[in-house]
Amino acid sequence: MWKRQSISKQQNTNNEIKFVEHMEQVLKDGLRGNKEKIVIGEEPIRRFFSGVLFPDIEFINQLTEENEENDPQPQFKSLTKNCNMGLEFLIDPNNVNVKGTISGKFNLYPRFFPAFSEQKESFEYLANNEYTTELLGETVVGITEEKIEGNTTKYIDDKKTDEQNKGLKLLEKYEQIQVHFNDLPFEIDVNELNQQDIPLQGILKEKIMHLLDREDLFSVYSNVIEKTGVVPIIKKPETEEEFKDMLREIREPNANIADWDAKLVIDPVYYKNKEGKNLLKISISLINDTKVPDIKMGEKPTGHSTQFFDCYFEVKVQQGSHIPFYFDGASDDYKYDKSYNVKGINCVGAYEDTDSELILSTETIPSYFQEHYRTREDLSVAFGDLTTPELVNKTLSSVVLEMKGYLRKWKTFIDYKGDGDKQLINEEEVISCIKDMKEFEAEIESFELGIYVLNMDSRLMTAFNIMNKVFAESGKGKYTSWRLFQIIFIIRILPSLYAREMAETDSKKEEITQSAKYADVLWFPTGGGKTEAYLGLVVTALFYDRLRGKKRGCSSWIRFPLRMLSKNQLDRLAKMLIYAEEYRQKSDEIPEKGKPFSIGFFAGGGNTDNFVKDRMRKKYFENEISKKKKMLLHKCPRCNENLTLEFNESLWRFEHRCTNSDCFVVKSKELNGVVPIYITDSEVYRFVPSVLCGTVDKLAIMGRYREFSHIFGQIGGVCPKHGFYSDRCIVGAYDEYQSCSEKVKNTAKHKRDVLTIKNSFYDPVPSLFIQDELHLLKEELGALNGHYEGALNEFSRSFGRKPEHLPKIIAATATIESYEHHINHLYLRAPRKYPSMGFKKGESFYATSTPNVKRRLYLGILPHSRSQEEIIGRAVYLYQKEIKDLYYKSSYIFKEFGFEGIECEEDFLDLLSRYDLSTVYVNQKTMGSDIARRMEEITGPEFGIQTEMLTGENDMDKIIDVIDKIESQGSGVEYKDKLQLLIATSLISHGVDLERINNFFMAGMPSKQAEYIQASSRSARSHAGLVLVSFRANDLRERSQYQFFIQNHIFMDRLVDPVPINRLSLKAIERTLPGLLSSLLLNVHSQKQNNTIYSCGLFQEYVAARVTSGDSVSQEIIEQLERIFGAGYEYFSLTARERVKEAIERIYKEKEHLLNISSKTLNLKDEQALNPITSFRDIEEGITIQSCRETDVVLRYALLHSERNGK
Repeated sequence: MWKRQSISKQQNTNNEIKFVEHMEQVLKDGLRGNKEKIVIGEEPIRRFFSGVLFPDIEFINQLTEENEENDPQPQFKSLTKNCNMGLEFLIDPNNVNVKGTISGKFNLYPRFFPAFSEQKESFEYLANNEYTTELLGETVVGITEEKIEGNTTKYIDDKKTDEQNKGLKLLEKYEQIQVHFNDLPFEIDVNELNQQDIPLQGILKEKIMHLLDREDLFSVYSNVIEKTGVVPIIKKPETEEEFKDMLREIREPNANIADWDAKLVIDPVYYKNKEGKNLLKISISLINDTKVPDIKMGEKPTGHSTQFFDCYFEVKVQQGSHIPFYFDGASDDYKYDKSYNVKGINCVGAYEDTDSELILSTETIPSYFQEHYRTREDLSVAFGDLTTPELVNKTLSSVVLEMKGYLRKWKTFIDYKGDGDKQLINEEEVISCIKDMKEFEAEIESFELGIYVLNMDSRLMTAFNIMNKVFAESGKGKYTSWRLFQIIFIIRILPSLYAREMAETDSKKEEITQSAKYADVLWFPTGGGKTEAYLGLVVTALFYDRLRGKKRGCSSWIRFPLRMLSKNQLDRLAKMLIYAEEYRQKSDEIPEKGKPFSIGFFAGGGNTDNFVKDRMRKKYFENEISKKKKMLLHKCPRCNENLTLEFNESLWRFEHRCTNSDCFVVKSKELNGVVPIYITDSEVYRFVPSVLCGTVDKLAIMGRYREFSHIFGQIGGVCPKHGFYSDRCIVGAYDEYQSCSEKVKNTAKHKRDVLTIKNSFYDPVPSLFIQDELHLLKEELGALNGHYEGALNEFSRSFGRKPEHLPKIIAATATIESYEHHINHLYLRAPRKYPSMGFKKGESFYATSTPNVKRRLYLGILPHSRSQEEIIGRAVYLYQKEIKDLYYKSSYIFKEFGFEGIECEEDFLDLLSRYDLSTVYVNQKTMGSDIARRMEEITGPEFGIQTEMLTGENDMDKIIDVIDKIESQGSGVEYKDKLQLLIATSLISHGVDLERINNFFMAGMPSKQAEYIQASSRSARSHAGLVLVSFRANDLRERSQYQFFIQNHIFMDRLVDPVPINRLSLKAIERTLPGLLSSLLLNVHSQKQNNTIYSCGLFQEYVAARVTSGDSVSQEIIEQLERIFGAGYEYFSLTARERVKEAIERIYKEKEHLLNISSKTLNLKDEQALNPITSFRDIEEGITIQSCRETDVVLRYALLHSERNGK
């Protein structure tokens, strides 16, 4: 018996790649059907979806129908039925005729009569399977009584049929016939271009002739078969003899079979390339020329399949100089070669260049194995090397030396205009390369500036040392070091923290001040470690705040566009913060320890309660299920044991309690068993957590509650029981009305107490504002968020120790294009992107693709069916059937793979467990439901596939349950007990990092390239994996994406669309200004008097009092609004700024007039007054804009014209 052996990392990687490639072949074979010699129970087109050619007459008829419909928004149904597939390539004529040969193959599936045993099994299946009729896709119709031509007996005795025989039909059975054509020669006269046809009918006839002698060849009288090809059975034959009698009655002696026909068409045309050179563009196509019965004219089908399956051909160019095409879908970049050798027509072109000839071939399921772009392991920085000032300076100095060494190599590369691997071919490329190098030089300078500030402030150095100790402790057994880009990023941001304590005489004051003003964009591919990088900064900021005197209050605010993100990242943040809190309590390095570190979950969209009524509290605690729904964390972030939810009535807050008596959380006197997380708005306002984590939508709440200003330390008092308040206890005002009467007191003692507490906030403005998944802040969401970001800046100017002490903006993303425009519109800040790319593709100072490691295998299919659930259902079935078979044969099958180091079943099962969960991504919830139903129909109860579906409508507890289930069902859990299929919408596209998602099926392309990158990267995050994309054949955009499949994946990141955003949109300003005005009055101007400006009457009183003092409230507010909207920001044109100023003044005057004439008791946030928005998604649905048929025709002809004229 074999014992488990230690398998190396490299062996593991090789085994994963081998397994993924095996599953690739399983999917290709199953979707093409090349290995299925017999198809029983359904037509081949219901089983095989790739490489299928329909008779060209079907395409023509469908196209004619579409043109007759004159639909202004055509669905291009004809596009799904490809009648041809081909290749296009370029040849430089040079007055030499082009010569070559064509070879290829395709499969036919003629129909045959089933054997009695097969038909009997079908009857039994029909009797037991409620889905059969739908599965077979046929409408079963009874045959009326009539005499069958050529027979004296009647097939049907009378019109009465037994109820039990309804729906029975003759079982469909098809057998594969392979058709090959080899080395068919062609020659193109370059001086006289003519289209050539090469008929294949002779080859087809040779294949078909021997079928005519088979007795089981399907051939029936025309009045027996329905137009759908169904042959109904009215009376069920009970014996084999009865079955043979039935066949004799319906069989047509003269073979009535399909008139299969095919041809190759060679079409050369003149073509001008990008340089204006005259070339030949040669198109070679395989066409299904089969004649089909005209059903509309009453002709009956033969019952045989008229399609060609698993079509393939290759062209060998033996004479003629081949010239590549130029891919113009991506912008020019000296690091990329944009040439490609062949285009596919309804397929993807492949290329092979041998010594003697050029071979071009068709590929119907193209694949692209993406290499793993990963951080450099040779330059990782250990946590332990950054725990003392001496170690920090030594370690970081060595990194600086490495950076400068890389810079020297870059300069040498430019001086010599390339090297042996890559050449800079023109001056434009040299200039572009120099520009990239300057970005890297700036990174070195900013890194050195970070080292400088560490040495200038011992408190910052201590905080940085502590952070590394915390990360070392939390990462024990899993992580021991920083990735290179992470630690350099952290150091580069430190000047922004130091800027608030910087001396006026600091020699680098100007550089430090400028560094703090940037909005830093952290760009790295998904799964690269961006979250850990900014969490390192968060922990550093927490300790630095304590060391410089900030004993309480918010240090960092992390925001996400989506609920799923904030929950997923919350788990990581909670773990890191608990370790930091443990260090805070136990360390002697922090003289003024202050309050415990804590988290506030501050999310919009109904994720958590704003306030909690007693009635709701009781509802949450009705049973364990309702309690679980309310919990945000289910496992202790420190010990990973279960948490329970309790409600502390004295503090009026929810408490996540650890149940492990040995856990630090329980042992800590300050925590007393409670994980320090606040989950309602009320709790956030009353206890002002150290770190906020939530969604961008929550910013909208600032226009409704003065208590929002607590985040900036602007408290008005402290309730002995319930925490901070502005003018009255929040619990008594909002949670449970009049349950607490504590309020502001107009006494000297109260004012002194409040001042003491305010002083403990020290620097009340948060140091860091961190935005994850930046690219999702777009369109209306981005514009509205940008306006409210402007309000946060205004609060910071009003409440900070200095007006220039604004929070540092950090924006993380894996997909970004035109980030300068995006950042300026979102934050009114100059952007700074990091890390820079290197001077070679896939290589930089921070990351590498060398040695090549395959990670994510992309597959594409352009099916003939418009039903995505049909294709995806079939693909997932093929995949899961193979997985199930491998589990069944696991005791011996692993020996046949030739795996490295796997010598026993247990090792193989461990590998298999990484790939037994399939994930399906859908663009719409309804499609997800259709796929789930389809899987039930295909697999049936005997297969027992377990499915879960996640959409944005799911409760948080449902999402958590599914994620927990996936994470817990790894190696060691039996296949039958596992979740095998997860269907999800874009909910999982961002922030979901699950190790077991390693095969991913996409039902159509997302509308944006960025979403495609994000969604597909859910697969293969830790292991090699595959992604299969089913393109919608009737969508012109997706057809193009399929036909340029390889180029679209080579240039994947460079095809991301710029993020559409316009903060100066007057409609957006009209939408947000009332809420922003309300937020200024509640949060800023209310601080200037004793009363909160809740109502129109209080507004009127406030204005009157300020006017008496000689102040103009109107002018002050207008100036604040202009700063918020960016009316003075020079990035925007003068014309646009003036237009915005006019809009601000106009809208403000309207609202001011409204507040002055309204009832004094009317609340500012009432609908009749300012009515601030409650969500950034509270906007109208957009409309789809697409081309009409005439536009499409014009564009097609324009493209053809430009190609032929080299434009």
